Amino acid sequence: MPLMQFCMYGCMILTSWFGARMIVSHTLTTGALMSMMTYAIQILSSLMMLSMVFVMITISRASIE
Repeated sequence: MPLMQFCMYGCMILTSWFGARMIVSHTLTTGALMSMMTYAIQILSSLMMLSMVFVMITISRASIE
């Protein structure tokens, strides 16, 4: 779980950094950056939930045995 959160926050920092550079160079608008960050958060949150489902399945399988 901490590794997944580290990846999620690292991706957000990189998106913010590259987006800020693109905004300064006038190739991206702030609205486009916010929508890109929103989509990235949604995708990464879904992946984190999927990984938690696999962890729960593994734990329940061990509990059944």
